[in-house]
Amino acid sequence: MQKQVEAAAEELRSSDLTVTTVITAGDPKQELLDEADGWGADSLFIGARGHNRLVRFMLGSVATAVVARAHCSVEVVRMKKSV
Repeated sequence: MQKQVEAAAEELRSSDLTVTTVITAGDPKQELLDEADGWGADSLFIGARGHNRLVRFMLGSVATAVVARAHCSVEVVRMKKSV
């Protein structure tokens, strides 16, 4: 996991962005909200996996939970579908 996170961070840094990475254990819905609160974030960008309705209902959606509970704006980013 650390290697994947660091690879993504390096890609962002190559665009002159400031990047901080954190890996924590716990419920991702709550961990993301806690981190955003701790930073005093103005906005969050979160990826969505695109599960179907049944899977989302059974597992819960991290993106949906974060959008509903965040103190700041949240942008949900989806992968572009291949044609």
